[in-house]
Amino acid sequence: PFNTEFRELNPQLVLAASWQPGDQQLAVAGKFSWVMVNEDADDSQIEILDVQTGDTVMTLEDRGYHFENVQWSPDGNLIAGISVTKIAFWDAVSGQQVDSYFRLRTDASTRTYSASWSPFGGRLAFVGYIPSDSPRPAYWLAESLVQIVVPAPTTERLKIIAQNCITNEEFRAQLMAQLDHDSLVTVVNELRSSTGITPACVSDLIAVATVVQAES
Repeated sequence: PFNTEFRELNPQLVLAASWQPGDQQLAVAGKFSWVMVNEDADDSQIEILDVQTGDTVMTLEDRGYHFENVQWSPDGNLIAGISVTKIAFWDAVSGQQVDSYFRLRTDASTRTYSASWSPFGGRLAFVGYIPSDSPRPAYWLAESLVQIVVPAPTTERLKIIAQNCITNEEFRAQLMAQLDHDSLVTVVNELRSSTGITPACVSDLIAVATVVQAES
């Protein structure tokens, strides 16, 4: 529990929270204030808190944007923040922003900040629109009201997802070797023909591999 002798949280200004998959930290988003004894109030956008002590482990910053939802990726490596006009992604260890998408303001998008990661963290779905000239296009559903993006796509990200979702050790080792030496087209074809891993795992891996291939 938080040590309320030293810190009090103003609950009226905190809009969202998301557990770290490892259960040791909590990401808290919104326009909120920590009121500390004998110290001035400090405004932040997203705070990463130690759930045992209540201490701030890290502050995620992006000046000019007020993030009203936060979602920790299932693998624990990325943190997504959703504001009216921007979706931002931070490395959960370094706190560095690693990717972002601008979000068009519409009647629908200004009323909701809903977002959800895919089962293994390869994609994020959210309500709203992305500009048509975005450097990296999004997949859309529900007449474009729901967008699906592939954040921070890299070969290393592919390996992290594969490590977490492929339980067959032989197939996982084979795929890891292919990621180091073969083209991603070969990897995608191998995944599409595979019967030894779950559909959710396949979908996340193919989504990330396809974007990495397109941007290489």
